[in-house]
Amino acid sequence: MTKPVFCTAKSQWFDTWPFLHYDEGQDVMFCHTCVTAFKLGRIKSSKNVATAFVTSGFCNWKVATVAFSKHLQSKSHIDAVEAVITLPKQTKDVGAQLSVAHKAEKEEARDMLQIILSSVRFLARQGQALRGDGSDVSSNPTQLLHVRAEGNPKMLQWITKKACKHMHHDNQNEMLELTAHQVLRRILDDTHTSPFLAVMVDETRDQSNKEQLTLVLRWVSDDFTVSEEFVGLYYLSVIDAQSIVDAMPFCGPDTFHKASWSVL
Repeated sequence: MTKPVFCTAKSQWFDTWPFLHYDEGQDVMFCHTCVTAFKLGRIKSSKNVATAFVTSGFCNWKVATVAFSKHLQSKSHIDAVEAVITLPKQTKDVGAQLSVAHKAEKEEARDMLQIILSSVRFLARQGQALRGDGSDVSSNPTQLLHVRAEGNPKMLQWITKKACKHMHHDNQNEMLELTAHQVLRRILDDTHTSPFLAVMVDETRDQSNKEQLTLVLRWVSDDFTVSEEFVGLYYLSVIDAQSIVDAMPFCGPDTFHKASWSVL
């Protein structure tokens, strides 16, 4: 017959001191918080370690409640609670903090870029020049953004910083080019659904004495609505009729060539 094993620890102790951990095999009590801190190397000094509750185990049951209360107020237990419980709650992971900060920066940069892009698009739609007197500070986009930044401290801070603000004229030219490509793609989508299409071209000389090819598309929709869109001006090296015809498939690489059209 197996000899019964009597548990010396009392269940109410764990309600009063939740840090206790009972080892039934050795019939001793440990402090779970202190043991965890000791294993993690958070409390290394022997003076700050309550040996009975960390390494050997407590078993003086006659004074158990008094010992548990004293251990709760001891420096070793307070240090262990701070190292294992308090600090992890107050201190976030560095990688997580950097990730959150990086995400916030990307969202802010995306919002600012959309405002800048809409400003450049507005000026282009109104036919206004982007450059001022040669200085980016006096340019129309910068002045327009200053007006839009009234009441928006983040926007004002963004356009006044020195770098990485998408305000350089090269960035503005790229925005214009992307916008122009999008407009041309929409025009081509409309012409693809038309049963009738005319391509009108002509050449003219500009003030710099360079020949330019003018390209216009004209089409009729299913409800017989006539549409006519100017596509662009393209320089020609030779101005005879055959050169103009030969240049048509290549003069608008973002129109005919990318749309796989054959206009010949």
